[in-house]
Amino acid sequence: MIKLIHVLTVPQSLVFLKGQIGYMKARGLEIVVVSSPGEYLEQFAAQEQVAFHAVPMTRKITPFKDLLSLFRLYDLFRKQRPDIVHGSTPKAGLLSMLGAKLARVPVRVYTARGLPFESSKGKRRFVMKGIEGFTCLLAHKIIAVGPSVARVLACEEICSATKIAVIGNGSSNGLNADKFNPSFNGADKLKAFRQKHGIPEGARTIGFVGRLVRSKGVHELIDAWNILKREFSSLHLLVVGPTEEEDPVEAKVLKQIQTDPRISYTGELSDVVPAYGVMDLLVLPTHREGFSNVLIEAGAMGMAVVATSVTGCIDAVENGKTGVLVPARDAVALAGAIRMYLKNGDLRREHGRTARERVLKHFRPADIWEGIYQVYFGLLQERECPRNRSDRSRSAEELC
Repeated sequence: MIKLIHVLTVPQSLVFLKGQIGYMKARGLEIVVVSSPGEYLEQFAAQEQVAFHAVPMTRKITPFKDLLSLFRLYDLFRKQRPDIVHGSTPKAGLLSMLGAKLARVPVRVYTARGLPFESSKGKRRFVMKGIEGFTCLLAHKIIAVGPSVARVLACEEICSATKIAVIGNGSSNGLNADKFNPSFNGADKLKAFRQKHGIPEGARTIGFVGRLVRSKGVHELIDAWNILKREFSSLHLLVVGPTEEEDPVEAKVLKQIQTDPRISYTGELSDVVPAYGVMDLLVLPTHREGFSNVLIEAGAMGMAVVATSVTGCIDAVENGKTGVLVPARDAVALAGAIRMYLKNGDLRREHGRTARERVLKHFRPADIWEGIYQVYFGLLQERECPRNRSDRSRSAEELC
């Protein structure tokens, strides 16, 4: 039996493997999951019925801790003797690819779920870009979560275009459109959600779902909100997501989110479907993405979106058909796009319908899982029979 070890930095990222684990097990693979310690790691492993190992890893650059994590991963790979190691998220990607190289694992796959250097400057950008390049160098294949991520990797010469694969139209794990379905939100359920979070009945509601950090464009969101709330007296803003210590928003911005009577702040929710259900429009003014899952979640809920024309978002939104893309860091343009939808309900609903159709057509989870399986199968054949190698990846010219 082929043994596959998945490595992710934090347990919360295991959500990207939901459903995929069972699919691979059904195809005959033995699965082991690895992440930093946490209750969710144990819960996920129990739900998916797979073995797990906890290896402490940090998101930040911490040389001593990183070396210790590397040694633990190397020791784990040497004892487990996997056929494939699949790393994703930046720190786990780097450490797992290097540890697997040292342990002589036959197949090494790295999923580029985002490019942190894109929102960095100066020395930090240089370091982050170098780390991404070294990770790609160590991997046999890089799965980019979207075409725009693949283009950046190739055009910035971070790695060879021949090593990059994009599964279908991209996405982290496809999307379960049965779960994200507007027909599953009954009137009583939505009424209860509104009452719990102080959203007036009948209020037009724009929403944000994501981490409350600068790189998600939270400052621009509040600047746009301050413009629009004076124009639309019944407008309400719903903000869903956790705060974080790294890249935090300014204190005055967080204070307004928490105290403005026309802003409902829920924190992180285990089930975001009711939140989408009370929204008229989703807004994501992010500075960078890998592939924005919230944009296709909103699309599956039949909702138009306003997002930024950055890596990741341009793969999730068909500009002018399922939503509108505006320049990043431009609160005035953001407010203008939101205003346009608020004044044109027919267009907003039409774009929402088109968005759901697009998600149903292009982001089926089983298609993503099968594509990943074919990457594994092809690499196993290549590593055993190098002379039969047939690279179907796109050229640098096609990507750029």
